[in-house]
Amino acid sequence: SAPLPPLHGAALLRRLCTPSTATGGRLSGALDPSASEGAIVGADEGAFLQSESPTHARFVNMMMMHGKKQIARNILRGAFEMLSSAGHDPQHVFLAALDNARPALEMRTMARLQVPYPLNPRRAEMYA
Repeated sequence: SAPLPPLHGAALLRRLCTPSTATGGRLSGALDPSASEGAIVGADEGAFLQSESPTHARFVNMMMMHGKKQIARNILRGAFEMLSSAGHDPQHVFLAALDNARPALEMRTMARLQVPYPLNPRRAEMYA
């Protein structure tokens, strides 16, 4: 697939993860938790992805509000389904969005001065 322009994946994922105003703030029908496409064979209907990686799990945990993990999973799964129906590779767009949003440096105070300091990838992902 062709490389995405900068911030295209992040903007697309952000737009897909917000509730629609046309449905009164509710999530669209594509985020129906009963849809079992991509679920693990033999698992319950609420199973998320066949290859749920630690990156997906951390992203879901960061999106989760008030302990509603299944809702955060449904939002991410719905975004992935919309991306795949639009002809994009969801994993590629997801990882490109994280790479675009991930900071490379943080400012640390050393001797009353702000000094740029490189972030390790996991901590940078937390700030993304």
